[in-house]
Formats: sequence, C-alpha cells, structure tokens
Amino acid sequence: KVLYRVVHVPWQSPEEVKELLWRRHVYNNAVHSLKEVFRQELRQAEAAGKGLEAMKEEEDAELNRLIEENERINREKADARARKEDAEWKETQREILEEIDEALQKQHQMARDATIEVEAAIARSHNFVNEVNLEAKILEALENPKVYDFAIDRQGKKIYDPVPVKYQEGVPTRQKGRLFDKTLGLPETSEVEEEGKAKEPSGLFPSSILTLRAVYTMQTYVAEIGEIVRAQRRDDEEIEALEKRISWSGWTQTRYLQVIKELAGQRTWMRLYPYLRTAAMTAYFSCTTLAGVQTLGEEYVKLFETESSKRAVPSFGARFLFVVFHAVAPMLSQLALQRASRVLAHPSTSSFLGVPMTNNPKGRRSFQLLIEWIRSTGIPQLYRIHLAFFYIFGVYYNISRRTVGIRYLSLNPQTDLKALKVYKFLGFLTLAQTALSLTLWLVSAVESERSKGRRKSSGTGTDGSVKEGSVQDDDVGLDVMPFSKVLSS
Repeated sequence: KVLYRVVHVPWQSPEEVKELLWRRHVYNNAVHSLKEVFRQELRQAEAAGKGLEAMKEEEDAELNRLIEENERINREKADARARKEDAEWKETQREILEEIDEALQKQHQMARDATIEVEAAIARSHNFVNEVNLEAKILEALENPKVYDFAIDRQGKKIYDPVPVKYQEGVPTRQKGRLFDKTLGLPETSEVEEEGKAKEPSGLFPSSILTLRAVYTMQTYVAEIGEIVRAQRRDDEEIEALEKRISWSGWTQTRYLQVIKELAGQRTWMRLYPYLRTAAMTAYFSCTTLAGVQTLGEEYVKLFETESSKRAVPSFGARFLFVVFHAVAPMLSQLALQRASRVLAHPSTSSFLGVPMTNNPKGRRSFQLLIEWIRSTGIPQLYRIHLAFFYIFGVYYNISRRTVGIRYLSLNPQTDLKALKVYKFLGFLTLAQTALSLTLWLVSAVESERSKGRRKSSGTGTDGSVKEGSVQDDDVGLDVMPFSKVLSS
C-alpha cells in the first residue's frame, strides 16, 4: 500500500530560476510604481476640484458633442447621396431613351434594307423558272452542261472525269466522286485501297475503320501543335458538358436519373461524385476513339489518328490501351497512393515494400512524405515536363498517346510559323519554370537535413554522451529519414 506520493519536480537550472525570480521582482516593482502614480494623480485631481464626478461630467459632455457631430456628418452624407442618386437616375433615363431611339432607328433601317432586298428579288424573278419558260430553260441547261464534280490540282486547274458533254437521248448518265487520286498522280484504284479491301476487319466497328482507311488515300500532312491543342480543348469542353449532364446539376433534368439518385441515396452519391470526370472521359472516348471514329475536337480541325510506325489506322488494342491509360489510369494511380498512405498511417502495419515499419518511425514518416510528394508534386511536374516537350517537338499531347504510339495526321495544308515559334518559346519557358521549382525543392531539402544534423551534433558531446541541459532528439527531431536511405534499405 502506497502511503505517500512523491512528486518528482523536473530539474531546473539554478541560473534560469534566478533569472525568473529577478524578472518577477522587477515586474512587481513596476506594477506597484504604476499604482502609486495613479493614486497620486487621483488625489491631486480631487484636491483641485476635478474628482471622479467632474471627470464623468466632462466625458458625458464630450460624448454628446461627438454624437451631434456624427449626426451632422450623417445628414450631410445623406443629402450628398440623395443628390448623387438623383443624378444617376437622370443619367439612366437618358441612356434608356437613347437606346430606345437607337433600336427604333435600327428597326427602320432593317425595314428599308428588307424592302430593297425584296424589290431586287422581284426584279431578278423575271429570269426564274416557271411554268411558262420551263421547256426553254431545260433545253438551255442541256445545251450548256455545268458539272461540279471536279478536282483541283496544286496549280489550280480543274480536272473532270468524265469530261462534261452535252446531253444525248438514250445515253445513260454517269456520276463519279471527287478525283483526289488523280490530282496526286495515283492510279484510279490505289494499292492502299486494294490492301484495305483485302484486309477489311470483320470484328468491331468495320464501317468506321473503312471510313478512316479511305482518308489515308488522300493528301495528308503532319498535324501541327495548334491543331492538336484546339482539338484537345474542344474535347475537354465536350467532356465537361457530359460531366455536367450526369452531375448534381444534371440530375434534375431527367426523371430516370432522379429515380436512380433517390434509390442510391445521398451517401452513395457523395462517394461516387469524385469519379464522374473519369466516367465522362471513359464514355466519351469509348464512343469515339474506341469505336474507330473521330472525336468532336478531331472533326473540328480535320485530324485523324495513325500509328507512329506506319500510316495506318490504330489497332483496336492500341485504342483500348489509350482509353485505359488516358481515362482510368489517373484515377487508379490516385487510389493506389491513397491506399498506400492509409496503410502507412495505420499502426498495425509491420512492413511496407520490404522495409520493416515496427519501431521504425523514421522510415514510416519518410515513406509518407515520399508518397505525398509523388501525389502533390511529382505527378503534376511530370505532366508539366511532358507538355513542355510537346510544345517544343509537337508530337504527343498526352502521355497516354505517347505510350501507345498514336499520332495525328491533318488534312489542312496551311501552316502557322508564328504559332510554332510561340509554342516552342512556351515549352522552353515551362521547362525553365519546372527546373527552378525542382531546384528550390532540392535546396530546401538539403538545408533541412543540414539543420537536423546540426541539432543532433549540438545535443551530443565528443564522447557520444548527452550534454547537460539538452534533450536528445530520437523520435521527435529526427523523425524524417532521407529518401536515399529509404531507397537503399
């Protein structure tokens, strides 16, 4: 049975105790002196007839004067505000009247223009085809045939196949498509078309593959950076619109989605909300790229996908891998990093990637910092570096396209040299910014390690013993193991 509880007071340095007692003594003397000064001032005021009552009366008079001054200022500001509002209202009335007058004048001008246009159309209608001159117009068209089924070569010459001839009764009509092959000096049935017909796939999306294969028989060019950027922006806009249609703001647009939301519940909806972007991207690229057709952005700027090794339609496997890497892989990587963070944070974790975590707080903390750096800094910097290389070399806009080797071909022969120079400058600027940020991060990490080493050396003596009055930082000050030690272990 314990009869007495002995309280062990933490050890204090005698010099520190003396310093604290001296500071307390100085503070008490200062407070006592201030109190004495205040007492003397009150005694002098009472002796001169200015006691507490007189001071209260002076304060009340001062307060009343300030209130009256404040009311006067408020009245002046109210009058000024009323005058300003009156002037603004008159100005607004004047602007409204001017807009009404301008709109009326515009309507009158439109009416006059419409009258002139109708009168001109009535004047031209004398040459229109009607019941009276129908036979004459038909004979005139047959005698002077106009064929718009022609191609234009690089010199601007029109090429007809067949050559326009006059109509002859009993001769069947003939119609052919545009002569892209003849303008390029190719035979009417090129080897690419024959190869495409021989190797026509019978699996998924055969018609779309045939359409794209027919494009490669035309004159194509390497897609420029500006075209790829515009196509990507257009696709991003469509993905955002699709995400909005299936997001919170879009649930009320259809009854079916509202019923699904009510059946799933708010909790399930909140858990699934972060993955709407991934679902929208997967649906969008599955209906376009995976199906073998152009996306809206590619159709907007006339781009077509091709494999990097040969000018052919990307295989279904390459397109499927692109959809997985581009839409699903970022979400899976984030989930994997979050899972690793939770595993490291749990105290029951005994090992991680072969490194023991039991009684190893430094290693656990280092792994946590490494994972956090990868998630917050490493992956964004990787995307930034890849975008900089795209601005400089102009090949792959996405890491997913670089992985599967899908490039772009364009049908536009025009080029913009100024835009290429601007994009290249932007790429070098992005690389410089990334290098500067990484350099600053390395410098801060090195300085942190040096400061920890100095604290450790100042806490131990030459023989390894702990100095008096210092605390050895075992798990507090040195809780972060360098990344090099973690990787080597």
